[in-house]
Amino acid sequence: MTNEAATEEPTLEEVLSTWLTTGPAAELAGVGDRWLVKLAEKGKVRHVKTAIGRFYQPESLRAYAALPKGRWLHKTTKATAAKKEPEAQQDGEQAPPAIRTRQRKEVR
Repeated sequence: MTNEAATEEPTLEEVLSTWLTTGPAAELAGVGDRWLVKLAEKGKVRHVKTAIGRFYQPESLRAYAALPKGRWLHKTTKATAAKKEPEAQQDGEQAPPAIRTRQRKEVR
């Protein structure tokens, strides 16, 4: 399937026979119904809005379900990939990873 085929509008026959409605689609993607609608509106999953409701492409849902989940995981993965390995210390030991933590204020 080429990129051109992915952007073409599916036929009504194809949508009704193979695509999923919101409930089963949300289960397949591993998210709630409302979140699935938001994902569709953002263009993260392929969907078609009809007079009888939304229909979602199963391949698009499986691809979304396979992605790593969690905002924290995504940000951590990006940050880790961007950082360089810490240089070894003079005595041959590896330097501890650079972790930024909030400093607690002293209570007086």
